[in-house]
Amino acid sequence: MSEYWASTLRKRISRRRALAATGASAAAAAFLAACGGGDEGDGGGGPKDASGLLTPIEDRSKDAKRGGTFTFNNLRDPLHFDGQAQGQVQLNVFNSLAYSALVYNKPGYKEPSSWTE
Repeated sequence: MSEYWASTLRKRISRRRALAATGASAAAAAFLAACGGGDEGDGGGGPKDASGLLTPIEDRSKDAKRGGTFTFNNLRDPLHFDGQAQGQVQLNVFNSLAYSALVYNKPGYKEPSSWTE
């Protein structure tokens, strides 16, 4: 499989093919920009909730307290449990909870007792 990619990357692209790809990309970008907006109506935002079923957004950060339970659903098994070996998303959440270099620490946590050692 690596030989396939090595030979593919070694091949040179012709000027015609590069111009065609650039033109197609520009045309696709122009098409998406043209389809993306409209100047009719009240500015969008979707339909208003007349039924009263949607809950209004409120800031509940002032009620936050320390402690609690962290629940996390992982869809796949991790490849390994070595927290220092990065490269897999499944362990990133757990690494941030286990290693002090990756989490927010309280002021004074692991602070040296003296600045002159």
